[in-house]
Amino acid sequence: MKRILAGTLLLVLLICGSGCRKEESIPVPVTGEYEVVANGRTYTTAGCPFRYEPTVENRGYLDYRTNLVGTVGEDLEGTFPAGTTVHGLKGGNNKTLLMAVITEEAADAQYCYLVSSFESTPVTKGRTIAEAIGFNNSFAYVYRYTADKTGWIALPMTSSELMNLGSDYSDGSLITPEGASAELVMESFSGDYAVMTLYENGALVFAGCPQYAVDLGAETSAVLWGYLNG
Repeated sequence: MKRILAGTLLLVLLICGSGCRKEESIPVPVTGEYEVVANGRTYTTAGCPFRYEPTVENRGYLDYRTNLVGTVGEDLEGTFPAGTTVHGLKGGNNKTLLMAVITEEAADAQYCYLVSSFESTPVTKGRTIAEAIGFNNSFAYVYRYTADKTGWIALPMTSSELMNLGSDYSDGSLITPEGASAELVMESFSGDYAVMTLYENGALVFAGCPQYAVDLGAETSAVLWGYLNG
């Protein structure tokens, strides 16, 4: 009898443990709010506010930089620390996306920020934004924030759901956001991050281009909200 009771108790604990298991989160990278004026356009970290350490593996950082656009405090203005260099990205639309590199000589370190501007880019579909920031059909992961916003939790989306998200965002027309909202972070296959807000009616807004919202469609919107509310 004791064995049966012990076995039953163990089974209950296992079921409870699997059902109440805390979701694992990853720490949010260091963020920064900066802007720089280059070629007559103002580029900001809004939408891509996360600091990166340059690596060979990641697209768009030091090993892939192309032309030097200028240096803050010398020929460029902005809120980046003086001496920050700004670069065009190989294969990218430099009218929309640049890379700023902060060098901290005392720490013998360099940090990168992606900066974007949609001042001179007419947006007609999601593809206009996605291609400019390197997210055209390139959604590798989708994260939501923890309650205290110090961590990210990956939504357990399947590869086909992520593929549909990428194509629906690229093909999506513009829409007016309505209803409840949730802030998400998208990661591309290149290792870049973009902050976006999902609305109840399926509108998805890139934080670096808040004046435009893209319609994801009912199906993909329902998938995302299902994971968020599940």
